[in-house]
Amino acid sequence: MFFLMKNRLLVSYRRIGFKPYSAIRNHKFRPSILFPFFLLLLTFNSYAQEAAKQAQAQTLTYRNHSFDVYFVDITKQEVKMYLEDKNRVKFHSLGNLQNHLKQKGKKLIFATNGGMYLPPYDSEPQGLYVENTWERNPINLRDSEKLLNFYMKPNGVFLLTDKTAKVIESSHYPQLKEKEEVLYATQSGPMLVIEGQLHPKFNEGSTSTYIRSGVGLIDDTHLVFAISNERVNFWTFAMLFKEKLKCENALYLDGAISQMYLPELKRTELGGDFGVIIGVCE
Repeated sequence: MFFLMKNRLLVSYRRIGFKPYSAIRNHKFRPSILFPFFLLLLTFNSYAQEAAKQAQAQTLTYRNHSFDVYFVDITKQEVKMYLEDKNRVKFHSLGNLQNHLKQKGKKLIFATNGGMYLPPYDSEPQGLYVENTWERNPINLRDSEKLLNFYMKPNGVFLLTDKTAKVIESSHYPQLKEKEEVLYATQSGPMLVIEGQLHPKFNEGSTSTYIRSGVGLIDDTHLVFAISNERVNFWTFAMLFKEKLKCENALYLDGAISQMYLPELKRTELGGDFGVIIGVCE
């Protein structure tokens, strides 16, 4: 943009008979001639600084619904997944995780429940769970006749390696783990956005509405987490990730029980009875 504007300015100067390059060659150049360029550069620099300061936490309105979102650059923040302490006692709630991290001298700045789990079995993950490279629970590729969100294929995996983040279909995970070391991973379902397309089973007119939460991949190092502030259907929630948040791939994390700890937006929810919890601390 800078060079385009610069060229336009040069064309304008030539129209009025000023030849900046010949002036420089003939040592008749005046510093004041560069003022428009300096002004444009300062404006561009100011814009870049403001963009860098863009809030990580935002409340967005999309299709007459409100959503709280949290953007993460994994090159600047470390995203981790938590299930239980060293004694294998599950955290269950966001508050328990906060207290655990506080004892380690860390401050929780973001947390949300991280995928489907089985309440009757002490909130065991329903599918894949990897923590610190340890595959605690294997990938679940089974089918089910039960109308459960987890089994609405394609379902997916949200994972982190040492340099990248990924949201992929569950069926692609076995091949991926042979090529890359996975640090953290959680399985959930259904996928919301798959290579830029909505899940084929979503219907714009669906009357099945709940509070919904999910995670989307903007690029290899940028993620966005979102939770609806009102009840929405799958189609609307998926369109948020595709159209508003520009995610090529996105995964549903959970529904009515979902919570998000995000004090930057005055969300101080610390309850819940969850399995996996995704968190960012400092």
